[in-house]
Amino acid sequence: MNPQHSKGLDGRKTDRRDAQWIAELLEDGRLKGSFVPPREIRELRDLTRQRVHTLEDRTRVRNRIEQLCQANNIKVSSVATDLFGLSGRSMLKALVEGKRDAGWMADYARGTLRKKRQLESALDGTFTAEQRWLLGRELAQMEWLEKQLEAIEAEIERRTAAFSEELRRLVTIPSVDCITAWTIVAEVGVDMQPFEDARH
Repeated sequence: MNPQHSKGLDGRKTDRRDAQWIAELLEDGRLKGSFVPPREIRELRDLTRQRVHTLEDRTRVRNRIEQLCQANNIKVSSVATDLFGLSGRSMLKALVEGKRDAGWMADYARGTLRKKRQLESALDGTFTAEQRWLLGRELAQMEWLEKQLEAIEAEIERRTAAFSEELRRLVTIPSVDCITAWTIVAEVGVDMQPFEDARH
């Protein structure tokens, strides 16, 4: 049963009487059962929630990398749209390797980023050996988390193959993409019978 539902019912809530009171409510048919989806949906829910936790971990690592760069006067994010894009990663790895020539590092820039004159000054930082080591560890952790994300998403795709028709319908809703559709299926399942009406 749902604890929130039983809390809302009238009755005395002492520790001693609680079990007896709940048993009486159950006997009178006044308790509602909680929604427990089938095992395949529960397992899919675990995966989609794990994906969110892994994304949050990656975001924390990225924030630490950006803070480390900012603290050492590396301002790539002020001239690059994505510090963790192809160009940004190449520059970060060059920093870890101790390549300090800002002009040479700017050669890693690709596309429109190459044209930005502020790039050389943005790369003129003061990284020490210890800070380069820390940056290397953070980059390695970020790449490891990205591999975990790929593995989780591949497993979600494998498990949601059985719900391809439901997913196809869900993505026709405006603003619902594939990942949102996975989450909807994982949280409520594909059988709407347990719900009393559309609002529930």
